[in-house]
Amino acid sequence: MNIRPYTAADAPVLADIWLEASLAAHSFIPEDYWRDSKSRMEQEYLPNSDNFVLEDDSGKAQGFISLLGRHVAALFVHPMAQGMGYGGALLRHAQQMFDELTLHVYKLNTDSVHFYAYHGFIIIAQGVDTSTGAAELHMRWTKAQHL
Repeated sequence: MNIRPYTAADAPVLADIWLEASLAAHSFIPEDYWRDSKSRMEQEYLPNSDNFVLEDDSGKAQGFISLLGRHVAALFVHPMAQGMGYGGALLRHAQQMFDELTLHVYKLNTDSVHFYAYHGFIIIAQGVDTSTGAAELHMRWTKAQHL
């Protein structure tokens, strides 16, 4: 596996990974919301974030992490590649770059909530995602907590 910086050519592949993973993880949000948002992910969100792409041993992109400063704006692994350590590798990559990270995760996405807790994130607040109306948790990780 290899983690490398994003290039503009990655956008279509990463948007596909984002869509497939979003549909699999967020059944509590209407499917049309994700499908209607795909072009914004590809054309706006990815180009305006610091992204890192995880490739498998064959060089195929299997996941990515998007950072806005110290905020994890997105972390997605293709559903067929989940459970192989890719998400953890991407998160550790970001944790090596910063002393603190924050993120928002849907409360009903319990697999992701547990994943982030396993990697040292703690819940610091709750809120509502204004685009979907779904409850979300605000989580933070600090290096100091784990020294």
